[in-house]
Amino acid sequence: MLGGAIVGAYSGILNVHIHGGEKTSTVDELGAARNYKTFPHIPSVRTKNAANRVIKMGEHPKRVYVVGAPGLDASCKDKLYSTKDISRIYKLDINRPFLLVAQHPV
Repeated sequence: MLGGAIVGAYSGILNVHIHGGEKTSTVDELGAARNYKTFPHIPSVRTKNAANRVIKMGEHPKRVYVVGAPGLDASCKDKLYSTKDISRIYKLDINRPFLLVAQHPV
């Protein structure tokens, strides 16, 4: 992603970073890579706190757009399954205790 941001910047290609200014605590922040991607032509952030971080990094406040989380908007349109459907699809006995573990890959 950083490579694409650099190529876009040097080539004059319009570049938008969605969720700029976030604190991820992942390898994405190593060497400030996440911050470098936040300085495209249009920095868009999820929250006012993220906007403040981008502004503190030197971006002009009028160029920072608080747009929310587009992924959440899309997920609101997804079909929600009932507990019965999930039990059937994944062959789970919901009457027995179970543990769900999810990992966000870097």
